[in-house]
Amino acid sequence: MQVKHFFASANSGIGFLDRFCNLNAGSDDQFTYVIKGGSGTGKSSLMKKIGEYFAEKGEKVEFIHCSTDTNSLDGIRLASHNICMVDGTAPHVQEAKIPEVEDRIVNVGEFISPNVSKYKEQIKDILKEKAKLFAYAYLYLESANKIAKINKKLCENQNYDLVESKARSILTKICSAKIGRKATERKLFSGAVCENGIFTFDDINQFCSVFAIKGNLCFCDAVLNEIKKGLLDNGIDITTFSNVVLPEMLDGIYIPSLDILIKSQVKNAGELEKFNDKQIDTLVKKAGECIAKSKLLHEKLEKCYIENVDFAKLNLLCDKLILDIENRIKC
Repeated sequence: MQVKHFFASANSGIGFLDRFCNLNAGSDDQFTYVIKGGSGTGKSSLMKKIGEYFAEKGEKVEFIHCSTDTNSLDGIRLASHNICMVDGTAPHVQEAKIPEVEDRIVNVGEFISPNVSKYKEQIKDILKEKAKLFAYAYLYLESANKIAKINKKLCENQNYDLVESKARSILTKICSAKIGRKATERKLFSGAVCENGIFTFDDINQFCSVFAIKGNLCFCDAVLNEIKKGLLDNGIDITTFSNVVLPEMLDGIYIPSLDILIKSQVKNAGELEKFNDKQIDTLVKKAGECIAKSKLLHEKLEKCYIENVDFAKLNLLCDKLILDIENRIKC
């Protein structure tokens, strides 16, 4: 598949995590368009239109989704050319580092009419309520994180021979010889917290092959780390995915060159671990409910801006950006 869907940020068990700096990890020839503008100014629609345009042209495109609203985009990446376009506004603020050399600020906020000021008090109230809901969500996720740490402690002592054996069996199927180059690791997320638990795009991504590692939390993490080491030692670039509740643990590994996903399927055997899993699942869903309510408020916030944005100018900007990217690809 030429198109993939991931997350570069997460509402996690230790707060909001931003990994947008990892999108082009290890690339010397990278270029990033940093989109600035408020809610409802068309950032997501702009990136979606550009991403779909290049996907239809046969380019390998990664769609980077918002961890709060999976239908919205926080970024796109043309994988074969190390060209990114990201939402550079809070909570994942990003600025230009070397303007016009490595990146460029694109301000869509300039298309907002001053008439939006009539919604000033309504916007303030919405932002205040959103902040409250996210505070609740993070308390639920923090509680889930603490229980997950109990499960981690319960299964820490593993048979390393079994871990190594499992990792070697998967590595043997994937890489036959060293490529002889320095490999890179990108650190992203495959899932996001929603009202039904952890949402992923695994089915939509339609990977060429999927390897599942079954076992308790520590076993899955140990095998994934062993595989990660083996792939990097063999010169194979990878994208690693962190566990949203317990970010220090790995959830999976993606190998772009082979379109292979290796993921964990955590299955705890002990009664206490199973009990803890149920509590974690409940807490994650409660956090997801808060985030879902925040999303509804965000939609109200966007409506305040949408009617005050000059979308004709935004469409012209979209065409200019597509042309600029095409010229950059040809160079």
